Amino acid sequence: MILKAAFHICHSKARSDRYAILSQKALDILTQYWFRAGKPRGFLFPNRNDPQRPMAAYTVNQFLFAKEKGLSFTLGTKYDIEHIMPYSGNNLQEIRKDAEIDSEEEFYGVVNKLGNKILLEEKINRAIGNEWFRTKVSTKLENKTGYIDSKYPIARALVSKYQSANKPYWKKDDIMSATDKASDRIVRFIFGE
Repeated sequence: MILKAAFHICHSKARSDRYAILSQKALDILTQYWFRAGKPRGFLFPNRNDPQRPMAAYTVNQFLFAKEKGLSFTLGTKYDIEHIMPYSGNNLQEIRKDAEIDSEEEFYGVVNKLGNKILLEEKINRAIGNEWFRTKVSTKLENKTGYIDSKYPIARALVSKYQSANKPYWKKDDIMSATDKASDRIVRFIFGE
């Protein structure tokens, strides 16, 4: 007889609850975590600032990315959510054009995807504001700093990949690819695939 372990997912797609089947490996990992975390009630991965809310997917993605690459990951005390492609700012028309996004409606759908969000130190995020992607990954401007000074693994990986490129762009396809990779990373962790 094979026993299947299920976990409850609150407010999934279409804001409905559902149950998902866990692999034995995922169940073992989550059980170990549950004991180490003091058998928490409510969310297994609570938001650090508000335990009544779950940890955000971009935080889980950052942790799993680091684990996948064999890197260390420590969530700092002062961090922001960085939109790699800016969500707002003065140059949105040009940024949208460079990113090969046709409409404003499409832009707001793409810019909020998981693959466009990373953790970044608050100080760095405030310094770079809504700069172009090429500025974020390749520069230290006067008093400004960019991803180059971040300790977060995904920001560091972006620097490593794009820093030497001539006028690198972060396009719609990059966001969709990063979203797919993040989703796959999280699914592999949960379901042991």
